[in-house]
Amino acid sequence: MTTSMKLPIDSLSEALRRTVDPARIVVSGSGPSAPRHFRPVLTTDEGFVMFERFTEGARRVVVLAHEEARALGHEWIRAEHLLIGVARDEDGLGGTVLLSSGVTAGDLRSAVVGLAGRGEARWGGHLAFTPNARDALANAHGAAIQHGDFVSSGHILLSLLAEKEGAPAEILSRAGIDVEEIGRRTAAVTGSPETVPVTARTTSASDAALAVANQKAQVIAQRLGVATRAKDAALDAGDLAGATAARAEEKELLAERAALIEDLRAPEDGPHQ
Repeated sequence: MTTSMKLPIDSLSEALRRTVDPARIVVSGSGPSAPRHFRPVLTTDEGFVMFERFTEGARRVVVLAHEEARALGHEWIRAEHLLIGVARDEDGLGGTVLLSSGVTAGDLRSAVVGLAGRGEARWGGHLAFTPNARDALANAHGAAIQHGDFVSSGHILLSLLAEKEGAPAEILSRAGIDVEEIGRRTAAVTGSPETVPVTARTTSASDAALAVANQKAQVIAQRLGVATRAKDAALDAGDLAGATAARAEEKELLAERAALIEDLRAPEDGPHQ
């Protein structure tokens, strides 16, 4: 499971600032004295990626992707690095879905090396995103805010898989992983529409269960958003007791979401013993 880590906010801001054209970066409030709700903004033709709308887990995914790109000696943060970041954040929604499907960060890392090789970049500064990685974050943001949600690692995973000819989908397919099924599971637990193209299929017991799970996931997502906002407001007000209570509710909802993912595995794996 993942451990607690302090997110280098300036690293996120700098990586976005250096994103390759045609992106134009507007960053404010990202210096040493920046408030906790910072506002690094990536402007693209499609809209804005605002990290203030990213959950802590989603921000962690971006930081982990930066670490992976650097460790592999690559000059840019690519979409496949984001995929590894999602898998490394095992407590997150996206990481939980991948892990429940038998996908580990180590497997993905080996696949990336097999696909792109190891680089020789040794520059110690901040790495920038490739256009594909940048667009994946932008699309994840757009999909989340369309439904009034914060951007989670699940939204990032869905966005990565939406490009069926992209590196993330190719890596999973080569490993024999059903990309479509992962997309369906992730869409269900995020309460989002499926962004991975799916083929026509007849209604089945599995589809009915997925529809029920989708409804449950939407309720959990709404309650989780309320709890997160309550926790943030309590922290801003210095209300430790209120923040602790809200965090406890968050944990309960995350546990419910994890159980929901396990239930989605039941039609494939058989009843739990």
